[in-house]
Order: sequence, then C-alpha cells, then structure tokens
Amino acid sequence: MGVTLFVNWAVKPFSMALLGWVFLGWLFRPWLPADQIDSYIAGLIILAAAPCTAMVFVWSNLSDGEPHFTLSQVALNDAIMVVAFAPIVALLLGLSRSPCPGTPVAVGRALHRRAGGAGAAAAGAPAGARGRAGAAGAARAAWGRLGGRAAC
Repeated sequence: MGVTLFVNWAVKPFSMALLGWVFLGWLFRPWLPADQIDSYIAGLIILAAAPCTAMVFVWSNLSDGEPHFTLSQVALNDAIMVVAFAPIVALLLGLSRSPCPGTPVAVGRALHRRAGGAGAAAAGAPAGARGRAGAAGAARAAWGRLGGRAAC
C-alpha cells in the first residue's frame, strides 16, 4: 500500500505536470492556440493530481484481485485526496504560472448545491435521485453567470 500512496501522491502529479510542460508548453506549442496553452496545462495538472479510484475497482475485478484490499486502498486514497489534492494543485499551478480563475470552482459548487451534495446521500436518497437534469441546469446557469468562458 505504501508504494501506491507514494506513486499517487509524490510521483504522479509532478511527473504529469512535467509531461504537460514538456509536451503542451514546448513540443506541441506551435500547433496549439497561443492564448490557451496555459489553460491546457492547468487542466492537465488538475486532472493528473487526482487518482482515478473508480478504475481501481474495475482493474481489481478484471484481475481477480482481493476486493477487501482494493476497498481499503481506495478508501485511504480518497481520504488523502480530501487533504492533499488542493495543496498539490495549488503548488503545481503556481509553479506553472497557469491562471485558473474561479470558473471550475463555481460550476462545481453549483453542481454540488443542486445535486444535494452529501446531504442527499445522508438522507437516504439514491445516487442521482435529485435529478441529473437539475444538476446540468445548475451547471448551465453557473456557466451563464460567468459569461460562458473559462481559462482552465
């Protein structure tokens, strides 16, 4: 489990940021829109910083892995994600000087509010019971309030 935690939190975010800077910021720069390169790098950093815990279950099942160990690994990674994701992303975005305005945060908050957040699950509502159409409407409304533009 220590190897997984080390790779997920000490190696992967930084190596993916480095790959983003090399490929998007240097190698493919001539073929990308100049005003959007920093946004592409910021998006790559945000995506790369979080481990995909859903795929852990899929691959474990496909390889006849131990489900209890898989669950404990995913639970520990998710608990660490709550604490480590924001500081790592902030550090990497700061190092890359990539602007990341509040658009993703505002849309995420609108979706969380509209979908009921953790409150709906705690109240016993099944996942998605508050309506995917309602969440999509909240995202469109937040996007509209922000002028429909984002830098990351």
